[in-house]
Amino acid sequence: MLKWGVSLMLLAVPVPALAQQQGPLLEVAVMNDARVRGLSWSDGRAAAMAYVGVPVTSDITLSVQALSTRGAVRHGGADGVFDISGTYQRSDGPVHWHAGVTGHVFTGGDGPLNYAKMGGGAGITLGPVDMGVSASYAPSQRSIGGSLLYGQAQARVAVIGTPISLTGHVGRSGGSERSSGRWARLRPGGDYTDWALGAEYSISKLSVTLDWTDTDIEKQDEGANPFARHSGAVLTLGARISL
Repeated sequence: MLKWGVSLMLLAVPVPALAQQQGPLLEVAVMNDARVRGLSWSDGRAAAMAYVGVPVTSDITLSVQALSTRGAVRHGGADGVFDISGTYQRSDGPVHWHAGVTGHVFTGGDGPLNYAKMGGGAGITLGPVDMGVSASYAPSQRSIGGSLLYGQAQARVAVIGTPISLTGHVGRSGGSERSSGRWARLRPGGDYTDWALGAEYSISKLSVTLDWTDTDIEKQDEGANPFARHSGAVLTLGARISL
């Protein structure tokens, strides 16, 4: 079933934006479903998000992102999550790359929930087109029932003469599994693929987005596995404000 939602793509600040950051960056948003790798992190419910990034040097940024998870089953009924990150980014002409570490710290939930990951990526900007690849890896941890490896290819194309950009990505999640079954928290049904197509309209400090996201997680898994809920197709309309 195709669902309608409102979301904001703050979960991964674009590398070019990071590379150009000269001072602190604050972004805020509200949404009715927060999607990460095609999975809802807010149990399909309304959520709020805030991001603060502070450049330490011209190449290093420290950031904190807060997201209300609204008691999501996926995260043990947690009220929210703080993503604490350190990112190194560089650019050389049209080529840009980055690497970093992130700790996901959940509040108000039951059981082991927190986990850490590392990642990086590279891309190239050619006129109105920006494209790249990225990957992240969370080593085996009790809270996620094993390890998690995620790879993604993404692209953004600016429509020349307009404030509109077209976006898209395809990603693949895999990893190891422990007998506890907690691996299904972030990989319901096992390894899976997610994808998205969208458009963004930006004017001044406001961006409005329309995105379609989906996964190849089997529908029967949604009934048998509570972690597989809210993993199907969703059309999202969102807005981001940068301060």
